[in-house]
Amino acid sequence: MSAGEGSATSSGMGAAAVLDITPVGGGKATAKGTNSTAVSTISSTASDPAGGNVQSDASGDDSTAVATVQSTDVGDANAKAKSGSTAVATVTNIGGGTAKASSKGMNATAVSTVEEACKADSTAKGTNSTAVAVCENASSVVTAEATNGSTAVGSDTAPPMCTPVPGGIAKVKSPMGNCP
Repeated sequence: MSAGEGSATSSGMGAAAVLDITPVGGGKATAKGTNSTAVSTISSTASDPAGGNVQSDASGDDSTAVATVQSTDVGDANAKAKSGSTAVATVTNIGGGTAKASSKGMNATAVSTVEEACKADSTAKGTNSTAVAVCENASSVVTAEATNGSTAVGSDTAPPMCTPVPGGIAKVKSPMGNCP
């Protein structure tokens, strides 16, 4: 851990929790389970860095959660991965914003990327589910949800893509359209 405030804890063989707050902000990284990884980072090269908050929580064997803020404005990133899944929440560029990614289930992947003062929220539940939410325009809100092996991709600059599988859900809400 460096600068800022927060904590990093890990338990389980091969588990790793990393917290790097440079120069200001706060956060937490928690990894519980064999080969689980949690990474929370804030970095800014602005002359007046704003910081923010990063939370990563990986629980269950082979889970990975990454929360990153690389912005000149305040950003919040929250990544939660359970049961062998991956969750990545990233805030980049100059506008800050909020990114939230939540995944649960073997090989489930949730990715949220924010490139301006906007909000992206992705949820993937169930084996092989993929949810991606990306926003690039100020004040946009993009959400994506996928379950049971389905895929949902939402953006504020491109039409949504939803590929549900039998017994699964694929939903997107975005300024560029919704599905189903």
